[in-house]
Amino acid sequence: MTMNLPNYFLADLPAGAALDAAIVREACLTLRRNRAQFLAHRRTSEIIELLAEVASEWRRPASLFRAMALETGPAATGFGRATLARGLDAFFEQLTPERLRALLVQELGDERVLDECVSEVGAAESRRARIATGPELLVHITAGNIPAPALMSMVLGLLVRSAQFVKCASGASLLPRLFAHSIYRADAKVGACLEVAEWPGGNEALEAALFEQADCVTATGRDETLAAIRARLPVRTRFVGYGHRVSFAFVTRVALSAERAPQILADAATDIVAWNQLGCLSPHVIYVQQGGDWTARHFASELAGELERREAGEPRGAVPVTSAAAVGPPVRAQGKLNGLMTTQTP
Repeated sequence: MTMNLPNYFLADLPAGAALDAAIVREACLTLRRNRAQFLAHRRTSEIIELLAEVASEWRRPASLFRAMALETGPAATGFGRATLARGLDAFFEQLTPERLRALLVQELGDERVLDECVSEVGAAESRRARIATGPELLVHITAGNIPAPALMSMVLGLLVRSAQFVKCASGASLLPRLFAHSIYRADAKVGACLEVAEWPGGNEALEAALFEQADCVTATGRDETLAAIRARLPVRTRFVGYGHRVSFAFVTRVALSAERAPQILADAATDIVAWNQLGCLSPHVIYVQQGGDWTARHFASELAGELERREAGEPRGAVPVTSAAAVGPPVRAQGKLNGLMTTQTP
């Protein structure tokens, strides 16, 4: 499918188009103006409904943006078509009105604090109230391994009514760009409060212009990368970093009852194959408690078979050499799968 999208964002420019500090600075100033005019005074309910509408569109088989992502995504991202489809569904099914409101209540106590001053529970006599506001300009420095964190950052930024500049790793802007376009199509005024660009990390001229304009910077990547970014930010700029993470799973003896073990096995396989096992929540080691109906060795053997079946329908995409080296080779006979080690624990 040919990508015929309007040039709304810097990432839409032809390959090789030169960016300079002046362009980045002007983009940031434009975002601030657009936020003040089109986004700052939107009600939370409006943003929630917009995001839910966009998410519903992405889950439709006939969706233009979904089709573009599945057609061009494997070559651009390295993920197989089935892996992309499963990952996009898992992400966008979270963006329902009910779940978004529950998220705001969990984080803020009351979604209304984004719209108005809300009296604290039990604070009537002291007349205490609170309100929550997001930064005017939020900059995201995204990682290039998986797309979901970048998309979620954009969602959260819109919920707090921040203009956002999403700086993608080189070659990793496809899905954030498509997501931004889908928001623009649903509501052009809100879409005008987003910018998506990509360039190789370490371009000090572009990043200095970007950091100088930012009220808050979020960054995902290696701990060394985060430290370097933090050191370059103005003292007034808030920084939120998400560094290196690795996940493991623990399967209790109760979970490995004859009735429950097959579902636990299927869930473990799903977590492993998600995003080619590159996500922070994809386990790289599973601890299996002794005493269940299945032993750790039997669990590993069954998991190996399940992963082989998944590979037939959801083959792993082309993994970069550096990522493959970190994950490790499959050694299924020993219970080690795509770098995943199962081990027994008392």
